Amino acid sequence: MKRAALPVETDRLSLRSLEDGDADRLFKIYGDAETMRHVGRTGRPVVDLAAAQRAVETLRRNEETNGFSLWALDERDGEALVGVAGLALVDGEGPEVEAAYILRRDRWGLGYATEALRAVLEIGHEQLGLERIIALAYVENDASRRVMEKAGMRPDGSVEAYGRTMTRHVSSRSA
Repeated sequence: MKRAALPVETDRLSLRSLEDGDADRLFKIYGDAETMRHVGRTGRPVVDLAAAQRAVETLRRNEETNGFSLWALDERDGEALVGVAGLALVDGEGPEVEAAYILRRDRWGLGYATEALRAVLEIGHEQLGLERIIALAYVENDASRRVMEKAGMRPDGSVEAYGRTMTRHVSSRSA
């Protein structure tokens, strides 16, 4: 199995594997209702630090099992874990692989999501050899769709995933 070679650095960010000590910083993201309203099956925040710790453990297990997961986004010249971005099996089982990103709310509007998504797509296509990567968004999440398009993904209709109708964007590997 191919594995992502981390860390990967962009102009302003560094993507790395999550570590046990990341749960408190992840809770600042996953525990924020506004940040999570367009994320996952429920669109709801996690309720406590223990849930954030379980999320870290699950994401680390996914990386071990699949060679990819959501990874920590650190600012190269600033704070650790201002978001997560990476790859996941759609609905936890695939077969499609989804690029995903979540930023702490105080980092919205800085272009970090687009920068992180571009890096994730490059990792997926170049390091892992994935021919096709999708990204999904709640139908009402215009901001996320704009990020996908800025990162070079093309709209590809809608799909049922995570118990709801989602818009889908696609990135195909360059020949």
